[in-house]
Amino acid sequence: MSTVAAIDIGSNALRLAVASMGPGGQLLEPEIVREPVRLGRDVFQQGALGPEMIERLVGALLRFRARLEALPADHVRVVATSALREAKNRHEVLARVRESTGFAIDVIDGAEEARLVLMAVARRFDLRGKTTLLVDLGGGSAEITVAVDGAAVASGTYEMGSVRMLEAFGAGAPRGLVRHVRGFLEPMGSLVLGELGFPRIDQAFGAGGNLDALGDLARRLLGRDSPDVVRREDLQALIETLVDLPYDERVRRLRLRPDRADVILPAAVVYHFVMEILQLREMTIPRVGLKDGVLLELADHVSGLALRLPEGEVLATARRLGAKYAFDAPHAEAVTRLAALLFDATSPLHGLGREDRLLLQVAALLHDIGRFVNLVDHHKHSHYLIEASPIFGLSPLQRRIVAVVARYHRKTLPRFRHEAFLALEEADRTRVRKLAALLGLANGLDAEHGACVESMGMKLARGVLCLSLRGRGDLLLERWAVARHATLFEDVYRTKVVIDEPTTRDPAPAGVDAER
Repeated sequence: MSTVAAIDIGSNALRLAVASMGPGGQLLEPEIVREPVRLGRDVFQQGALGPEMIERLVGALLRFRARLEALPADHVRVVATSALREAKNRHEVLARVRESTGFAIDVIDGAEEARLVLMAVARRFDLRGKTTLLVDLGGGSAEITVAVDGAAVASGTYEMGSVRMLEAFGAGAPRGLVRHVRGFLEPMGSLVLGELGFPRIDQAFGAGGNLDALGDLARRLLGRDSPDVVRREDLQALIETLVDLPYDERVRRLRLRPDRADVILPAAVVYHFVMEILQLREMTIPRVGLKDGVLLELADHVSGLALRLPEGEVLATARRLGAKYAFDAPHAEAVTRLAALLFDATSPLHGLGREDRLLLQVAALLHDIGRFVNLVDHHKHSHYLIEASPIFGLSPLQRRIVAVVARYHRKTLPRFRHEAFLALEEADRTRVRKLAALLGLANGLDAEHGACVESMGMKLARGVLCLSLRGRGDLLLERWAVARHATLFEDVYRTKVVIDEPTTRDPAPAGVDAER
């Protein structure tokens, strides 16, 4: 029986979750250990972790290490969120932790955090056939995700975490804290609504230790039936109760942990704000978090059940990002379709896998979004827009590869004097060259942005890739563009590209099915 473990290094605390795997990869009830190390206090005040906080972090992780060795645990993943993400001395801290504890910390972005929490929620609740909202509030940020039929379609990360709000506005009286937090949040309402697309929500979930505690308080203080559902009016009542109680009284009378008693007030204000702008009457409290999603994915991987990326979520997020930058959707979809066809036909040459095919599709969808900034050198603008935009389901490295592939969809070939290309590992540079060569050909096949190439025959033999095009018009521009982009393909694959004479048909009259 295997044992898996997840360590979540958050802004307010560190959490260790350890669970044994039963038959079929099912997880047994996990053991949870918590260390109240508030990394966000240093990072959100001074931008970096001080020596004392680094020592506390290392000490907590050494205690986790001792527990894992005693069990022992077979598979461990360590993730960190906004505090370490933002720390100016992050690389120094990561190196120190690895040297002292042996743990390699994976600093994840908000989109990855949201994906893992959504996975944990989906294992406990039926999300099929519904539009679901998930609000995951941590110490440094809030991840707000919209899922349709269990698949995320929109997600945003917002700097309104409870520790961040406390460090920014908590110096005065509680009522002043509430007023300042609400003033900070007010301008964010339109941003959140705009990014989420004004969804009609069927069910809403709120994740995070603070909401767990608020649910418990609503039951004890307000007489609610269940601690696992909180209403908007409950949060307002609890905010009024909390502002009237000093910190010591919250610990004594409300039986809150010392490291919960101060952050719970700004957390309640943030949850109430989100419910207000999205017009939610209530939220279900799933009592799961990032550590649970990490555990589940680790267990699935060990049992062989998680061997692919969440393709639907990735592509949906990419399309949404494209729409944000007013991309030419028909052209993007045409290039994506053609790129996938080329990838499949040339698999004997490139030897790449399903992950690479998905990265190529994302790069194809987003290759032109730089036009939103400027038509001149738009490929360079596409690169930095993609790298700066979280894509649900992609790691920072995968997103970086997508960005660099999009960078080379036109004009120049990848060169070592280009910093973004040089920064990649050798294996990833090879992937980029192979994928960029395919994207260049696919982009050339829709040179007119009219989806004129409707189908394509491909034959690979004796060092030649022969393309037979079928579509509308003479396809002369597409043939010329493919010939122009074939240079990179031929350089990478040592395979010549040849285009047969196209098979064309006249455009059908309006209202007539052109295939008949």
